[in-house]
Amino acid sequence: MKGWIRLFPLAMAGLYLGLATGWLTSDGKFTEQAFDANSSLNTGPTGTSLAYDYLRETGPPVRRLSRPLSESDLPSGAVVLQLGRDRTAPHAPSFSPSEEPMGETGREENADREPERAEDDTLSRLLHPSVALWVGSGGRLVIACSEGFGPIATRSAAGPVLRVHPAWPGIDEVRPPVQRSLSGPVLQEGPALLAREERPIALRILRGRGEVILLSAPEIFCNEHLATGDHLLLLDTLTADRNAVLFDETIHGLIDDLGPTDLLMRWGLGPLLVLGLQLVIVGWWRRSRRLGPPDHESEDLRSEA
Repeated sequence: MKGWIRLFPLAMAGLYLGLATGWLTSDGKFTEQAFDANSSLNTGPTGTSLAYDYLRETGPPVRRLSRPLSESDLPSGAVVLQLGRDRTAPHAPSFSPSEEPMGETGREENADREPERAEDDTLSRLLHPSVALWVGSGGRLVIACSEGFGPIATRSAAGPVLRVHPAWPGIDEVRPPVQRSLSGPVLQEGPALLAREERPIALRILRGRGEVILLSAPEIFCNEHLATGDHLLLLDTLTADRNAVLFDETIHGLIDDLGPTDLLMRWGLGPLLVLGLQLVIVGWWRRSRRLGPPDHESEDLRSEA
């Protein structure tokens, strides 16, 4: 009975922590305000929680990434969705239509403003070497950015969105709520798939057996716009032939550092860790159980008399 009395404060503290956590995670306003726009953890109009839940119910296995791509074990043949502003990357400037005239789809006319770079240099500014290796082995990386970063820039663009490539059949009605297009030297790396007034909003870069898809309209996958036009069909198209779908939450600031347990597992010391835990449990059990009756010290009857 005394043991239960000692454990009562711990039980009450655990109950309070569990109730508080459950209340916060079930509060829609909390999940909307606590997470960035385009995050799969955001259940508000600007979040992508509906896309995450939809793919989890209908598509391949879905999970969230809380570590940078360069430190993650990415499955071969998976698709990684980076939706929204990358707060961890240096951003490129955004241009207005008067600052950067465009020629044919995906090609800059004023090449003297942005000197042409070697292919490897352009991709090295966009992808970590380990990520580029994963893409080349069959991975698909979808970068839907609302702001430019690295070799990618964004600019204002008006007009309807048109499919200009046969790669996405049936994607004929895409209506982004923001008039924005892609720009920058990365446009030289692949053909445009969707364009607005000859300014690409979707670009495809083939590398090895994989590909990188660039989009200038992450808003089309948000909760309030997912059911508009062919936005849901585009989400299906990007994930249908993949064996896993990974939502990258590190671009929204949700990054987990490697702890001692993770390091031990990576070093192949997982069995040693389990053995140590078993020894601790056995030692605790042994100290809490007596073998035989307790020893009684004999009373000292001697006196100084």
